[in-house]
Amino acid sequence: MPVRSPALYTIGQVAKLTGLSSHNIRTWEGRYSAISPQRTPGGLRRYGSDQVARLTLLKELVDSGESIGGVAGQSDTELKALCAARMQPQLPAAAAVRPIGVIGESLPTILKQHGALMPGLEFHPLSLAQHQPDVATEAMLIEKATLDEDIFAEVADLRDRFAVDVVVVLYGYATQALAVRVSSDTTACLRMPINYRELQRTLHALLPPPGEPRPSSEVMPHRYSKDVLARVASMAPAIACECPRHVAEILFALTDFETYSANCEDKHPLDAAVHNYLRTTASHARIAFEQALATVAAHEQIPLEDWRTESALPR
Repeated sequence: MPVRSPALYTIGQVAKLTGLSSHNIRTWEGRYSAISPQRTPGGLRRYGSDQVARLTLLKELVDSGESIGGVAGQSDTELKALCAARMQPQLPAAAAVRPIGVIGESLPTILKQHGALMPGLEFHPLSLAQHQPDVATEAMLIEKATLDEDIFAEVADLRDRFAVDVVVVLYGYATQALAVRVSSDTTACLRMPINYRELQRTLHALLPPPGEPRPSSEVMPHRYSKDVLARVASMAPAIACECPRHVAEILFALTDFETYSANCEDKHPLDAAVHNYLRTTASHARIAFEQALATVAAHEQIPLEDWRTESALPR
């Protein structure tokens, strides 16, 4: 099988991948010698994945307050160390390293440069030609220039072959409607160029805590109506223990947060996966507190089940 040549990008493609304008890229090359692209026989610039990664690091540093003149002459290793020194203290410490598979032409190289900026995430380049992973991964990142209807079958195939639940698709172009349809409680769509903070937050939101199974995305029905919770909260001062009132107030808050998260899924469809995760997490917490309310109500001889029947009757 012939060896595939490394991917080369036009200046327009590099602009989309890095978030820099074509003018900035040419200026950083000509005035500061920050990069040295290849040239076609006709004189057109072509950039390799390593140069895309370097430009992305330079942009992160300039955005954080460095001058391009001060960092353009530094090596990739020096840029990576400087970026980590400036950014890492602002990022949350991670309890455990989560192995993440990466498929794409430029994405593995870019993430190799950014890995130190995302503590707790370890990126492993993979290939579409593989039928099983070299290492066990907890999530998969897929780089796509554009999204079409084939993305559903591709994501399903990758989940099956690499045994992962969580998939994040990083894309250049797509209709908002398609990005929304792809998004779920285990799948997110993020637009290129990469915002590594957003990527880190998304992965940590989608992944269950280390060693714990992912909670079911099913939202369980409410055991007690708000009418029942209000009756518990209003009678609490009349009894010796105020725990029923406190638990009822927590249930009110969890119920309202479930509704809020569900509304956010509709209002912010590109963040639907995160809001779905928050909604289902609140649902599971509510179930636990509903059981807690039943326990303290039985201890205080509060007739919750009778009230449930009453609140269910037509009025």
